[in-house]
Amino acid sequence: MRSMRISIATTAFWMFAGYAQQSPYAQSATPNSARVENPTPAIQPAVLEVASGDTISDADTEMVSKDLIDKVRRATERSVSSPEFRISQHVDYFPMRSGLKPVLPMSSLIEWTGPGQGPERLSVVESVDDLSLSTSIMERAIQVRWDGHRVAWERDGRLHPGQYLWRIAVHDGNGKVFASATQKIAVEVPQQKLIEVSSVVMGKSCEEQVGSVNGLRRRTTVDRDDDVKVHSQSDPMRAVDCRINPEASDRFAPSDRLHAFVRIYPTGKLEKRGPANWTAKFILRSKNNPIATEKETAFRVDSSSGYLAYVEMSLDTPGMNPGQYTVEVVMRGPGIRKELKESRSISIQPVAVEEKSAAAEIRQTR
Repeated sequence: MRSMRISIATTAFWMFAGYAQQSPYAQSATPNSARVENPTPAIQPAVLEVASGDTISDADTEMVSKDLIDKVRRATERSVSSPEFRISQHVDYFPMRSGLKPVLPMSSLIEWTGPGQGPERLSVVESVDDLSLSTSIMERAIQVRWDGHRVAWERDGRLHPGQYLWRIAVHDGNGKVFASATQKIAVEVPQQKLIEVSSVVMGKSCEEQVGSVNGLRRRTTVDRDDDVKVHSQSDPMRAVDCRINPEASDRFAPSDRLHAFVRIYPTGKLEKRGPANWTAKFILRSKNNPIATEKETAFRVDSSSGYLAYVEMSLDTPGMNPGQYTVEVVMRGPGIRKELKESRSISIQPVAVEEKSAAAEIRQTR
């Protein structure tokens, strides 16, 4: 079980207004589910995305019974390992600034690691539980056709301080679980700082976006308070002039190009300072090579709140062998006494070996 600590304060998981009318899962997964009178403690689902580039919205999924969801939950009280499915989860973090509430983009990835191609249809149950209240604040059932190799999805979320458990389970459509994964999220009450910082956001591509699109990319003005209107127009995954597709997995191939960015949020007397006053050095480290590669850049104003530093890195430079690495970002500037650091671990491995090793590792643990 993985764990992530996030320091923020807000009210609950949140869903953009208007989506509740579009998705049958906004209030419940089935008419038999307990309905939530206040839609605030919900999550905004995004799109499912398959390797071919096609997208599958929630409108394309099928509703299932609450009994089936409960059956899957009982079967995943302990994690279920599988040599055929690999589940990855990741939560990014953007703190509040200028009235914006913190945003927690949640990225998920399911990969087929068995022989040949996976089943034509994929059944998934996903939930988020508030551990301090022993209450589920989100339950969703997904049944979609996929390409038999991989399917990814993302959504926005906002949490109040507390302890949470995010669970994803793949099953046979009748409740027999093939694989499951969980991640703990600890949300702490924030401390007053002159410089707030986001997590390091990473992906394998940064795509130009024109017009409105789905998921985290859907930003429409809604008839709510000004905070929501501003927030709804800001895509946290947008970097300079393109949008990073967030990577839920930590696995990269030497042929991949690493796209990464971090945002800072100056507060108080520093708010009027320009972004060029701060710099960020992105360093790729390994145990055998303390600094495999590094790039330094100044921060800049971007389309979202805060100042952004963005880089691209090649992963096939001489001496950069497959193995475990850490992407470390060292920030310097006004309000930072020594240096401010954020980091995330990745692994670089040949594509041909990746799928075989994943299945072998799971078999060895059974």
